[in-house]
Parts: sequence; C-alpha cells; structure tokens
Amino acid sequence: MLEGSVEEFFEWDMEEKWKAILSISIVLIDKNQIDVGNRILFQKAYRKEEVCKRRNPSALAEAMSLAMSKISKQSINDIYDCLKHSDQDKPI
Repeated sequence: MLEGSVEEFFEWDMEEKWKAILSISIVLIDKNQIDVGNRILFQKAYRKEEVCKRRNPSALAEAMSLAMSKISKQSINDIYDCLKHSDQDKPI
C-alpha cells in the first residue's frame, strides 16, 4: 500500500521571478507483514522548486505540473528499486 501527503504546495513570489514549490512525503507499506516494525518498506520526502516562465497563473500551473512530474518520476524509480531489492531478499 502506498500512502502520502502533500507537505507544501505554493507560489513563491520574488521580485525577479515566481517559483512553484511542491513537496510531498510517501510511505510504502507491506500490509501482509504481521510484525508492525517490518511493515514500512520505503519512506521518503521529495521537494521541488520550479521557476515560472512568466509571472501569471498559467505559468505557475505549468511550473507546478513540471515539479509534480519530476517528483513522480523520481518516486516511481525509488519505489521500483525498493521493490526490486526486497524481492531479491526473499527466499525462493
């Protein structure tokens, strides 16, 4: 089971530029584990800042989407690696 939460999701207006800020945390849990201490397979927080191309809501949405895309790609790779290594540790 994969759980997560959005920690930050905001526009950061600076004098020279705007930024989209996004951070999330995720936890991968093995619900089949009887021992609660062994249920968490993976836990990580991700944070991305993307500069907006312009200073308007459309550019903010584009930058936030790019941040989410990068976080998604990284988290998918991390989860895949975790599951790949956990499968190698299981006895045949």
